[in-house]
Amino acid sequence: MAQSVHRASGLKQQNKKHNKLGHKTKGQIKSLSQGRLSIQSVSRKAKHDLSRVERRNQVKVIRADKKEKNLMKKRKLGTESQPPFLVCVLLLDPSLQQEAVLAALRAADAQSVVTVSEQNITHVSCTRFKQRFAFVVPKCDDLYSILDTVKVCTTLLLVWPCSTDEDLHLGEDQQRVLSAVKAQGLPTPVHAALGYHDLAHKRAARCMQQLMQEVRQYFPGDDKAKVHLLEKPGDALLCLRQIGSQKQRALFYRDHRPHLLADQLSFHTNVDSGSTGTLAVTGFLRGASLSPNDLVHLPGWGDYQLLKVVEHSSDPHPLILGGSRKANVATKADDIVYRPDHNQCSLAATRDDVKGEESSSDDSGQESDGEDSDDGASSVTARSLKSLTAVPIKKDRIPGAYCAKSDYQAAWMIDNEAFKQDFGGCSDEEESDDSEDEFQPPDARSDDEESMVAPDDDDSMSVVSSSEYGEDAYDDKMDYQREMDEYQRMKDMREDLEFPDEVDTPRDIPARERFIKYRGLESFRSSPWDLNENLPEDYSKIFHIPRFEHYRKRVLADAKLKDNAVECGRYVTVYIKEVPTHAFEEHKVTGSPLVLFGLLLHEAKMSLVNLVLKSHPVGHTRPIKSKDRLIFHVGFRRYINQPIFSDHTAGDKQKFCRYFHPGMTVVASMYAPVTFPPASVLAFRQLSGNRQELVATGSVYTVNADRCVLKRIILSGHPFKIHKRSVVVRYMFFDRDDINWFKPIELRTKWGRKGNIKEALGTHGHMKCMFNGTLKSQDTILLHLYKRVFPKWTYNPSVPRGEPLYTSGVYPLENKSDVNSDDEEDCGKRRKIEKELQDKYLMPPPSKKQRKVRFS
Repeated sequence: MAQSVHRASGLKQQNKKHNKLGHKTKGQIKSLSQGRLSIQSVSRKAKHDLSRVERRNQVKVIRADKKEKNLMKKRKLGTESQPPFLVCVLLLDPSLQQEAVLAALRAADAQSVVTVSEQNITHVSCTRFKQRFAFVVPKCDDLYSILDTVKVCTTLLLVWPCSTDEDLHLGEDQQRVLSAVKAQGLPTPVHAALGYHDLAHKRAARCMQQLMQEVRQYFPGDDKAKVHLLEKPGDALLCLRQIGSQKQRALFYRDHRPHLLADQLSFHTNVDSGSTGTLAVTGFLRGASLSPNDLVHLPGWGDYQLLKVVEHSSDPHPLILGGSRKANVATKADDIVYRPDHNQCSLAATRDDVKGEESSSDDSGQESDGEDSDDGASSVTARSLKSLTAVPIKKDRIPGAYCAKSDYQAAWMIDNEAFKQDFGGCSDEEESDDSEDEFQPPDARSDDEESMVAPDDDDSMSVVSSSEYGEDAYDDKMDYQREMDEYQRMKDMREDLEFPDEVDTPRDIPARERFIKYRGLESFRSSPWDLNENLPEDYSKIFHIPRFEHYRKRVLADAKLKDNAVECGRYVTVYIKEVPTHAFEEHKVTGSPLVLFGLLLHEAKMSLVNLVLKSHPVGHTRPIKSKDRLIFHVGFRRYINQPIFSDHTAGDKQKFCRYFHPGMTVVASMYAPVTFPPASVLAFRQLSGNRQELVATGSVYTVNADRCVLKRIILSGHPFKIHKRSVVVRYMFFDRDDINWFKPIELRTKWGRKGNIKEALGTHGHMKCMFNGTLKSQDTILLHLYKRVFPKWTYNPSVPRGEPLYTSGVYPLENKSDVNSDDEEDCGKRRKIEKELQDKYLMPPPSKKQRKVRFS
């Protein structure tokens, strides 16, 4: 019998072999390598693992190097190779004598050498400490002089008054000055006092203890602060020692830009034109190096070009060492003159932009924002910023959509020829006029508009009758039109707090025409919005920076690599050309210190600047309407502008704020020169009689023209009939065509329901809606509409100086003798109502009371 042989099938399963090249033990690797090494392992340097002792020694060496660098930097301050310590002496009371303070500081060291410059700057060369100091005393009643001097000073010497009362030492004016100085950027503070030497010992000790408590109240972080009594020579010497040895605070906008305080001034009028001339500013250069190609800024004067920069070899205020009373200076050499070359920055485009709407804008859309008018600077601009181009303005309308400005509006607008025939096209001018009337300041309205804004009730207009007093003296002192404007503004503010963004549907014109520029959003956070559609013409004139934070770092890095520049610490004379003659004449009248700042690249360009403003607890007692006129101190600049306010939130869209209420934090957007952050911001409100009050403080947020600020309006309706999820709504619209027009937009309620419009019922504005849940009868149906808003071109660099401090009737809005107790009581009640409404606005509970319907 033949034996059968097993033959493997072709479909037999083939198992995967074991991977021998996978994980191997150290012994397998050693046996396989047979002593061979890879090239990578041979060339790599063996890493030495530091022990605990070695790691400690390494950290110790790094710490010692940093400490030595800081000590060397600190020891050089105020020496012969560096400019002197610039000290601003701030007198916190008008009764304090300037000469008494300076005499005490001069007499601190008997061997010191004192010189006084042309601009009344006292230079003290202290032989004992081998340091030199420069003391400048601004007028205590001039707030602008104080702020300008503090901008460039390294030390702030606060001279506190002597008070024997149990009350606080400082009044309202002094508190406002300290608040403004601290918000702008506080240099290193030093505290001193005068007048305690004449008091009895126990009384002086008690008053000094009270003064120390107040110092810690205004400067809470400085627990070890000491108040020096300048009457004692020992304490005055300790004051100088503290100024020269303490740690200096850093201010970004001051330390990263060249700046100087004028030691000497001279003005030479141009022969061709008597309206301008050349200003020569002499002083110690601080902060950073200065190139003659750079632009400079004079606070309150504007931006200017440089004619030349002269570096002096001799120092008029040298440091005296030893008893020889001779200056420790090098051999006298010739002065070095730095002149601008073909890369000098131009001011032509900047001054054309400042004119704003007055200049012709026919070809504005074709010009590039990143180009300079100077041919020599075009290569620098192109190399530093290639992507800065003008933003295109899209004005094409989608065919088939009634007055649709974009594909967003065309998506939910109805293509109905009957609408075009009945109502025709919409006018942008009419809509802009209607929308801007709501946010126009009272002083800019016409007489007809004022009569429309004034309340209809005649009793509210007649506050005081002249027949009761029998004379017109009281009426002559009162401005009743302004009172009515403030009264209307207060009513609008209360309504905005109680019903934010709610508006009444007009009865005289169709809602689809009144709100033609608005559109609906499914989600304010995630719905898209085209940032390049329907842009105003002003966007063709501004400087657009797509990646601002990245570009800011590049500009700061390039500022350190300047060619043909004067080093920091030199005694120089800066010649500024094309300076107006009237500006120099006004400066001579005021007698305030003159400060000069060098600008970084493109800081003279106009762009959309966004500032974060925080309400000031003392000065901001009344709401500020959007587009109101404010005075801004932004870093080293100050100008007048009318910004728009928006919420300070994260996201690509921000909601427009009609009012800047007390206690809020908002973002103010405006057209202004580029300022690289961080930089401090002060906002003042102009009052009658050239008075100014500090209403907000903050900082520069960003320079971004793509910030999308959306104005929201809410149309409200009320349920008429409710059947489960189906509701008949009325009072939202009064026309059937309006309902069909806004039908695609989603509805919301105050209690959180969502729904849509199903159909219109009748011809008087009733509509059938379907929601995602059953509605309550006291609920309110809302329809949200949005449009993008932009600021107006209202930049004005000429800022008038405010009324002097410490005068009667400056900060109290009215004299207390003219205000009776009833007015004060009404004012207190009004502030209480504002506070209650503000709390309600911050935490709105679900209201069960149906709101009254208001017809226009």
